[in-house]
This record gives sequence, C-alpha cells and structure tokens, in this order.
Amino acid sequence: MKPFLQIRKAIKRNASFESDDVRTSLLNLLDDLEQDVADVPEDDEVFEFSAATEKHAEELKENLQISDEKTDEGDE
Repeated sequence: MKPFLQIRKAIKRNASFESDDVRTSLLNLLDDLEQDVADVPEDDEVFEFSAATEKHAEELKENLQISDEKTDEGDE
C-alpha cells in the first residue's frame, strides 16, 4: 500500500478546486512530504520539514486564501 500514491490519485480524480493553483500546490506539497518521509532521520535526530515542503505549504496557504476570496466574491 502506497498512501501518498493513493492520496495523489484521489486528488486528481475526485477533488474539484476553484483554482488549478490550489490543486497544483497541494500535489507539490504532497510530493515534498513524501520525500521528507523517505528521508526521515534516525530515531535520535530531530525531524524537520525540508525547505521545499515549507515553501509549498506557504504557497498552498496563499492559494487557498485567494480561492476563498474569489468564492466569497461570487457568493455576493
């Protein structure tokens, strides 16, 4: 079982987003998280997210905010 692959497929097949930017950011973040998990250090080391993961998490947050604002404008 490959959970990251299953999540990626579910996003691509089932998720509908107001913006392709949100979907792309989410998939990029998922890719980075998968790499971070593959690179998990030994038990005695502190785990930190990679710079790429942090960047894509911020990008996703920004794109979600933009998407929410557009949705709110459409509801008015």
